[in-house]
Amino acid sequence: MINQTDVQLLGRFIKLPLKPERVKFDVRTLGVEGGIGPTDTEVFAVLEYSSSNFDKVIKLIKASAPTWESGDYELQPSNWFNVSELPDNVVSENTMTIKATALQSAEPFFSSPYLNGVVIPLKKLNTILIVLFTS
Repeated sequence: MINQTDVQLLGRFIKLPLKPERVKFDVRTLGVEGGIGPTDTEVFAVLEYSSSNFDKVIKLIKASAPTWESGDYELQPSNWFNVSELPDNVVSENTMTIKATALQSAEPFFSSPYLNGVVIPLKKLNTILIVLFTS
């Protein structure tokens, strides 16, 4: 499933503590298909909120999830954003490199089988990037 925009469909994969105004997401297969045993998948989602709901979601994330170390994280696809709207901590070409000062666990969005992952808030856009995966 690539480039989906249906909020209700996304809600079948992950919890949405507050309903976003717009979403864009992919559900991707990880690893090699056709091997023995289950294949892991990941959900890569971009959730855009109103300004007030963005602040509420950030509070939920900070209250319930640990902070992880900072670093550079490459994410795709960068064509999900208008380059002129990207905040200073994002470099856009074929991929996006997020220079995150701190990552938060995506725990408020966990829904079985997606029980691992991170959120990266983009305050300038009232947007949250979420990467959840099965383990």
